[in-house]
Parts: sequence; C-alpha cells; structure tokens
Amino acid sequence: MNASTKTMLLLGVLVMLVGLVGYTSYKLYKQTTTTPATNSQEASQQTTPSQASSASDQQLSTDSQAVDTNINQLDSDLQSADQGLSDQQTNLQ
Repeated sequence: MNASTKTMLLLGVLVMLVGLVGYTSYKLYKQTTTTPATNSQEASQQTTPSQASSASDQQLSTDSQAVDTNINQLDSDLQSADQGLSDQQTNLQ
C-alpha cells in the first residue's frame, strides 16, 4: 500500500468514527429532550380528561371552567412575554 491509500483509508475510518459518535450523541440528546414537562406550574395545571360516557351538564360546566382557567393563564403568560420582549433600555450611556 502506498501513502495515499493509507491516508484515504485513515480518513474513511475517521469519518465513520465521527459519524458513529454523532449518531450516538443525537440519540442520547433526543432521549433526554423528550421527557415530560418539568415545570411544576405546567404539571399542576394539567387536568384529567373526563370520561366519555359522563356528559352531564355538571361535568361539561367543570370542563368548561378548567378550559377557561387554562386560557386565562395562557393569556397572562403571553402578555408577560410580550411586555418582556418590548422592554427597552432607555439609558444607553
């Protein structure tokens, strides 16, 4: 084997090694980022879905109130985010 063949073989092995390390790292990253919400506020706001057979007025009213509460919380969060994005420093000195 001449020097260029050895170099090409070495480069091929290095590319395969880098690819294997990248693939493994990506798999580990995907496993750690697909965990459920860790924010305690988000976890506490989750409501349990009602049974499909229970469609009474009381259950519908309870579900409607839960949806309204979650929408109001989302609206409040959006307003806070909007204000945070529009904050500007006035003293630039």
